[in-house]
Amino acid sequence: MIFVSPQPNTWYAIYQRLKSHWDNEFKVGDAPPMALVLSGWTMSSDFEKQDRWKMTLRWAEQNNCSHLIRLKKMKNFVGASATRHFITK
Repeated sequence: MIFVSPQPNTWYAIYQRLKSHWDNEFKVGDAPPMALVLSGWTMSSDFEKQDRWKMTLRWAEQNNCSHLIRLKKMKNFVGASATRHFITK
């Protein structure tokens, strides 16, 4: 299995921390990418989830707030082997 993204609840908590940081610190440029939760999670492929997660990581790095992203291994989402060929490490 290959890591795709955090589980929805974890991802949304991370999004809230990043958004709060953006709201309180600078509010310049784009807000962090929205987490894929609820129907966004259900309707998205593993590839789309991983792509959005990578966008979130890049945004956090560019805005000096990567420290706000904390993942516990148990909360991660891994893709099914059927979609493995679409996902890069």
